[in-house]
Amino acid sequence: MKRGLKAGIPRKIADRPVSKVENNMPSSGNILAELLDVKQVSEIINIPVSTLNKGRMTGTLKGQTPLPRHVKIGKTVRYLRTEIYRWLNELAQQQ
Repeated sequence: MKRGLKAGIPRKIADRPVSKVENNMPSSGNILAELLDVKQVSEIINIPVSTLNKGRMTGTLKGQTPLPRHVKIGKTVRYLRTEIYRWLNELAQQQ
């Protein structure tokens, strides 16, 4: 049984390189390599997974800070690596 992100994506699409079409799109050859799951994001920004999940429902982190944009693929939540670092830089500039 296939598991993970590529399980529901046909092989021709999942393995195809994606061109850079927007400023926020990763410049690497494969967008799937740039997607992070909730656990990876929680480790990068050093907050618990449960706090990240609650914040995604409300749109803010502890009612104050807006969270980075996410992508839902079926029931799976993923974040673009570039979006996480853009969000962190934005927070650093606000302080």
